[in-house]
Amino acid sequence: MSGFQAESEIEENDNNLVLFDMRGSKKPQYWKFIKLIAPNNSKNKWKTSECVGAYCMKCKLRLDYKPSNPALIPRHMNTKHKEELMDYEKEQNEKTRKAGTLYQHFHSATPKKLKMASNKNQKQLELLCAMWTATSLRPIKVVEDFFLQHMIDHATATNGKLSLPSRNLNQRNIMKIAEWMTNEIKIQIRREINFYSTTTDLWSSRRMNALIALTLHYLTEEFQMREFKLESSPVEDNHTSGMIQNLLRLIIYLNLKEVMLSRV
Repeated sequence: MSGFQAESEIEENDNNLVLFDMRGSKKPQYWKFIKLIAPNNSKNKWKTSECVGAYCMKCKLRLDYKPSNPALIPRHMNTKHKEELMDYEKEQNEKTRKAGTLYQHFHSATPKKLKMASNKNQKQLELLCAMWTATSLRPIKVVEDFFLQHMIDHATATNGKLSLPSRNLNQRNIMKIAEWMTNEIKIQIRREINFYSTTTDLWSSRRMNALIALTLHYLTEEFQMREFKLESSPVEDNHTSGMIQNLLRLIIYLNLKEVMLSRV
C-alpha cells in the first residue's frame, strides 16, 4: 500500500476482521464509530500499538491507520463525518450546561411555545446575523452560542419593542452577574467537593502584561466532572518559583477558604 493511500475499501461481509475499541483517547469524538483492527484473534485485549489498521463502521472503509500517524483518523472524520462531529460537540455542550446550577437558573422551566416565523423573516435574520458577525469581527461560531439564542428566544416571546442596554449598563449587569455566579460556584463547590486537583498557567498578554490563572478540577459523587477557573490575576513581581508558589497558595486560600473551614 503506498504512503499516499489513506483508505482502502473492505467488503461488508468480511468476517475475518478482529476489531477492538480505542482506549484512553483524549478525543473520543473521533472514535465514535471507528474501531482498531487486531492482528489476529489470539488475545482478548489488544494494545493500540499492536493494531494493524482501523475500520470505519459507518462508511465501511479500512483506514491505513498507525499509532505513528494519528492525524489520519481526525482527517477522515472531518472529511467524511463532519456533521456527526458537530452533533457530538453540541451534545457535550448541552451536558455541560445542564450539569451545574447556572444553567438551571437561566433556563426557563416552562418556555413558551412559539410558532415559527415566515421564511422571509428567517432569511432576513440570517442576513442581519451575517452582517453583525462580519462588521463586528465576531467569530463565525458565535451563532452557536447558547445565551445568544436564549436572548433571541426571550425577545421574540416578549410583547413590545425591546432595546439593547448601553455599554455602561451592560458593564454593571456583567459585574452583578459575576458576583452572583461567584457566590453560586462557591456554594456548589462547598456542597460537592471532597478532593480536588488544580492546574495553572502563566503567560503574557499582547501588551506584555503577565497573568496567572488557576483552574479547579474535581469529580462529584455521581462521577460528573467539574471544572472552574478560580482566578486570573496579574503578576507584578519577578517570576521566581517562590513568588509563584506564594501567589498560588493565596489564590487557593481566598477562593477555597470556606471549603477548608467547613472541613475542620
